[in-house]
Amino acid sequence: MTITLRQVPTQTSIPTVGRLPAASVLQSNLAESLLNKTGSDTMKSQVTQPMKTITVFCGSRSGVHDDYLNDALRVTEALVRQRITLVYGGGNIGLMGAIANRAIELGGKVIGVIPEILFEKELAHHELTELHQVSHMLERKNKLTELADGFIVLPGGIGTLDELSEEMALNHIGYQNKPIALLNTRNYYHHLMTFLTHTSSEGFMSAQLLDQLIIDSHPETLVDKMIQKSLPDQH
Repeated sequence: MTITLRQVPTQTSIPTVGRLPAASVLQSNLAESLLNKTGSDTMKSQVTQPMKTITVFCGSRSGVHDDYLNDALRVTEALVRQRITLVYGGGNIGLMGAIANRAIELGGKVIGVIPEILFEKELAHHELTELHQVSHMLERKNKLTELADGFIVLPGGIGTLDELSEEMALNHIGYQNKPIALLNTRNYYHHLMTFLTHTSSEGFMSAQLLDQLIIDSHPETLVDKMIQKSLPDQH
């Protein structure tokens, strides 16, 4: 079921939140080559590109450091500047609610997908461009995948990790070929990348699958890399 909730106003100029200090230097060399796949922080974005929607996976909590929220908002601002529709889990709390609110404030399009159990608990965001109410969590994940041209993974908990794992698996088996990017605020995904690198070195994961992940600690650069990955001359 799809509920259309509002008309999208014309976009205006978009202010950005202040730049935060760079993340600390990584201590482990094992995952450093993956975690440092960063381009220039002043990389120029192109507005004309084939990527129209990005599903953002993130926490229903905001974390203990302001950096998580600030960087999530910067990702949202970058998406709206590029006229990319934000697709997310449809909630009104934590990082989920914050990115939806920011996109709405800036006149962006926001599509939410939420299961009935969370809708009934009044956790749904009711100011979205569209809200898809689905029967269960598996259907929610399928819809979030279906609507996306690519995926950005912000800091989050077990649900976010589940969503990341599923999209990587779908790419691996050939069900889809969509870019996946991790925002590494405060080196949040450092230990995960160390584990995944170990998984690959032990022969349980393709190194190619791991290398396909886009990883950056700068929100604007991360979005730029997603767009460049989707351009025809990047394949």
